[in-house]
Amino acid sequence: MLSGLSTTQKGIFLAICGFSAFSVSDASCKWLAQSYSVIAVIAYTSLFSVLCGLALSPLLGGIGRTIKTPKLKFHTGRGIANVFIAFLVVNAFAHLPLATAYTVLFLTPFIVTLLAMPVHGEKGNLKSWLIIGAGFSGILVAFPPGTGGYNIWIFAAFGASCFVALLGLL
Repeated sequence: MLSGLSTTQKGIFLAICGFSAFSVSDASCKWLAQSYSVIAVIAYTSLFSVLCGLALSPLLGGIGRTIKTPKLKFHTGRGIANVFIAFLVVNAFAHLPLATAYTVLFLTPFIVTLLAMPVHGEKGNLKSWLIIGAGFSGILVAFPPGTGGYNIWIFAAFGASCFVALLGLL
């Protein structure tokens, strides 16, 4: 099916498939969390992901090669962080409108940029700070200070953003 496409067209097709999968997964989490516990939603989502990974492992060289890693501690840490991310994101999706949760989750690139300075010694120039400020101004438009009516579950989405940012820095 994809053999007649150029590499650019394949990339576009696969990106559309990937982003569509994320959207369907997020909407499914919100829908399922109305009837099931957050832990059950995470468990079934993880089971489905493992089964897909096992089904695709022959394409990656087999199960042995897929799970073999020289940096086991590093990957274990990332796995634990992903458990926290899953718990926080599913809770955020369960208790917030998706648009609100996404608005907070889109803070991740700004958190990564800000944390890269002390963690990796990155130097922030004026252009970087202007871009960070412009992006953060969008958050201020979405959540104007002093308007009240905040949901405590916004902190779950923010916590997930921080963990995703941590993964981006490792």
